[in-house]
Amino acid sequence: MTTVRCLSLSGTTDDGWSLSEVEVPLEDLRSRLSRRGGPTLWLDLVQDDGPDGGDVAEVAEALDLRGTEIEGILGRHARAKAVHRTDHLAFVVYAPVPVGEAVRAARGEDPEAPEEDAPQPRRGEDQFRATRIAGFVHPGGVVTVRSDDAFDLAPVREDWAHDEGAPLGASGLAHLVLDAVVDAQFWAAQWMDDRLDDLEDDVFEAAGRSAGIENVAAALRGELTRLRRWIQPMASVIDRLRPGTDDGRGSAGAAHGAAQASSSDRPEGPDGTLELRSLHAELADHAARTEEWLDSQHETLTSVVQTHLALQDQHLNVVMRKLAGWAAVVSIPTLVTGWFGINVPYPGFGSPVGLAIAAVLVLVPTLAVGVLMHRARWI
Repeated sequence: MTTVRCLSLSGTTDDGWSLSEVEVPLEDLRSRLSRRGGPTLWLDLVQDDGPDGGDVAEVAEALDLRGTEIEGILGRHARAKAVHRTDHLAFVVYAPVPVGEAVRAARGEDPEAPEEDAPQPRRGEDQFRATRIAGFVHPGGVVTVRSDDAFDLAPVREDWAHDEGAPLGASGLAHLVLDAVVDAQFWAAQWMDDRLDDLEDDVFEAAGRSAGIENVAAALRGELTRLRRWIQPMASVIDRLRPGTDDGRGSAGAAHGAAQASSSDRPEGPDGTLELRSLHAELADHAARTEEWLDSQHETLTSVVQTHLALQDQHLNVVMRKLAGWAAVVSIPTLVTGWFGINVPYPGFGSPVGLAIAAVLVLVPTLAVGVLMHRARWI
């Protein structure tokens, strides 16, 4: 690979924005990304062969990325984070991608299972998997590397020229990518909330008598754990990308300034920084609310499971009470027939009088105990 195909966003004479595709030689990629005052470039790659192979390795070499950065940002197990470098910013985030039957039905992607009849997830079947998105924000553009193509950035490309962050250059583009990820995370949290509502309804309708609720609860707990692992770091990542954020080296402002927008038409100086800070603050708030929503869902799921177990105990107590009530009723004829069945003579033995006495002793106490147990709601 000697050239890479990039999207280029540049200003026009009528204060609009023009989006086009350009071929950039690899040896010129770093200098083009470091250039101020020109078009904003966006190179989007899919990391099919890992960080040490394919186009990603060549681009990483062209950008002169260090080995630790390649492993920490592009590695298979890279954690979600944002890092300030001397000439660029780097971030890693995870976008949930719907893959399971239940979540696809909720999105309307399964015609055989409409949204209103979306099934509950099943244990052992993952409903989401994560696409890792790494980004390198330079003064003149952004390089994004996705772990796979499951999370589509086509809507971002279509909206880039019309987005309010377009005048902010590379930082505005990075904000647009992060916004798409936050929206996907919010939808996943909303899906989880809907499934918890359905589970709560099932618990009270079944009143502890359905064994399938435990399987659904276990499936939702697994999905919730994965979503929290992907979503919880998001707000802190956005906060560290905000202009003026301290990166621990006392030079975050300079580092972020080096990665500020690339177009000559972008708002310069305090106004542009203020607008970018406002956009990042709004996005961080959105991510924080999604994280808080997941935390509350974790508490809700725990409460639903505890309620289900309590209802099961209550149902078991009712069953045991009824069994005890019927045992008390049945014990009377058992006792009487046992007495009259002894092999020794007794008053009325072998005569109709004995039969009448036995019948009375069976029927009267049995009916009395039955009425008493019924009034006490034991039977």
